[in-house]
Amino acid sequence: MKKLFAAVFLTMLLAGCSHDDGVTPIETNQMDCKVLKYQQFIILDSILYRKALVYESGKIVQRLNYGDNTSGSAGLGGWGLISTDHIFYNSDNTVSKIEYSPNRFDLFYYTNGNYYPIKRAFITISDDGYVSKYSENISYDETGRILKTFYYNDDPNYPYLNETTTDYTYDSSSNLAKTVEVYQTRSMTKTTTVTYSNYDAHKNPFRNINVPFIENRHVQFSKNNYKKISSVTTYQNDETSFYEVENGAFTYNEFDYPIIAEYNCH
Repeated sequence: MKKLFAAVFLTMLLAGCSHDDGVTPIETNQMDCKVLKYQQFIILDSILYRKALVYESGKIVQRLNYGDNTSGSAGLGGWGLISTDHIFYNSDNTVSKIEYSPNRFDLFYYTNGNYYPIKRAFITISDDGYVSKYSENISYDETGRILKTFYYNDDPNYPYLNETTTDYTYDSSSNLAKTVEVYQTRSMTKTTTVTYSNYDAHKNPFRNINVPFIENRHVQFSKNNYKKISSVTTYQNDETSFYEVENGAFTYNEFDYPIIAEYNCH
């Protein structure tokens, strides 16, 4: 039986009055802006940034993750720092490791002369010392944009089927148009197609974040900023779910970046 969830339309952070939202880029100063704080997930009516980047010598060395840290029956806490990711580099300034906690981290591998990693290993170490590993093979097109990933269980002690293949498609304007993700286990197959559209003609600030954060792949390689996202997920039993989010008009700073983040422009 098919189930179709109604489309949900949300208005993005800081929607409203803006510069021209058409297809012609505005005249700007030729300067780059470093992202200092941003929202990983845009939440309706929220103006709180959920991610902050810490730089040293021009490199990102930490990512601070904020959110609701309320805990306990008394509900103590509130909005604040939840965790800190640490970024480590090779001698050629490529990222070697992103440490989410001492026992949970990503390792990255490269070919000579390739700035982007061709393989990622996600390692988790349990309290009793057991090490579990998932690996991901990553390929790129001739312009350096991510093209395909294959994420799989790489634990020889538990050789069960658990893998995800994702294909990336770009439009003629060098923006991400679609991703198709196929997730498979022994008991199920799930296919999720995500479409990105309604791009503006302004600079994408996430292209300046030169750390391979997995959560940024849908924005890292696009030239501009999408304002609509649609997702359809189909299961092997023919059940389907759907959602759609349409963003309002962005405002832009004097350097042509959307004000969906806090910047240091120079």
